[in-house]
Amino acid sequence: MPVVVEQNPEMAAGHARLKLMNAGDLDPATVEVAVSASIDGVEKHLDPSRQGTAAWAAGENWFRPAEVARQGGALSLEFGPSATWHLKPYQPYQISFRDAAGHRADDRMSWIAMRLPSNPPPPAPERPAAQPEPAPEPAAEAEAVDEDPLAAFAELEANAGDAIIEPARPDEEDGRAGHRTGLYIIIGALLILLLIAAALLWYFREDVFGPAGEVTPSAEEAPAPESDAPAAAEQAPTRIPLTLDAARSYLIEEKPSAADAQAEAERFDGAGEVQAAFILRKYAAQNGSSEAALLMARQYDPATHDPDAGVIAEPDAAIAADWYERAADGGNVDAMVRLGEMLKSGALDRPDAPEQSVFWLRKAAEAGSEKAKELLQ
Repeated sequence: MPVVVEQNPEMAAGHARLKLMNAGDLDPATVEVAVSASIDGVEKHLDPSRQGTAAWAAGENWFRPAEVARQGGALSLEFGPSATWHLKPYQPYQISFRDAAGHRADDRMSWIAMRLPSNPPPPAPERPAAQPEPAPEPAAEAEAVDEDPLAAFAELEANAGDAIIEPARPDEEDGRAGHRTGLYIIIGALLILLLIAAALLWYFREDVFGPAGEVTPSAEEAPAPESDAPAAAEQAPTRIPLTLDAARSYLIEEKPSAADAQAEAERFDGAGEVQAAFILRKYAAQNGSSEAALLMARQYDPATHDPDAGVIAEPDAAIAADWYERAADGGNVDAMVRLGEMLKSGALDRPDAPEQSVFWLRKAAEAGSEKAKELLQ
């Protein structure tokens, strides 16, 4: 029996559970898996530690699943986004299992359509190769410690001779005292000169600085003459012309943020330039604006499509669902509710519609949506 693959509504995007129904003696604590497929006629193996086309390479590659548990005679394990991102819906794969004791099982599986993260996840970390343990460093030789400090001091004194304890000669003492006396005389003379200079400066202060209390401002400190002219008004931000060509040039040359592009789309809509507003809003939605993605979805949604708007000729539920999912991934509760409602109604031909409907309605209900709670009942 092939391996069963499922993604329950409560599982995070990019996570899937696999069940090997006849696991035999495989040990969950050490089990590893290898996934292979025929690509362009060559058998290649999945390496979740790489990204892009490099994730499929020739040569057998084993990796450890995110979680592994034994359920009776079956083995349940979980793949994370680093692995599921590279697996295509409805495509068959060969999958092998092995453990440290040498047990092995080979089987096949058909992958399912599942929710994935909006962006490619970082690759799984490679298992580090076993590093040899570093050789212990030789212990440093302990310095010899003299157990008798008094004996060491006595030895030092004996080796130093009389130089350590010899007193200064009387003539040397007289010379040092004479040097000190001369230094004191010089310092005293300098202090007297400083006092005289300060007294003279105080006496002639008015001749130098002018009368006390009067301060003559310098030219740099003089106040600027008052002007009756009003302050210049701040210039309004430059706006692009309300034309389709101007909107295209704005996106190509300026590469605005999603928020700025959405704001311009609203301005163009208000001016009746719906075609230009459409390309601005689509750019904003593709670059992360959940508000813009919600508005794009409503233009395609059969329930809200407006044929008189002159942008979308015919509604398309599948395209609307894609835009609703972008907005829902960005946290927009209205998009979660409408996407769950469409999936529940059967308007979308998707095998995972029931599970996805419950998933998005639960998220909306947890965010406080009363309509989502009603639809769940």
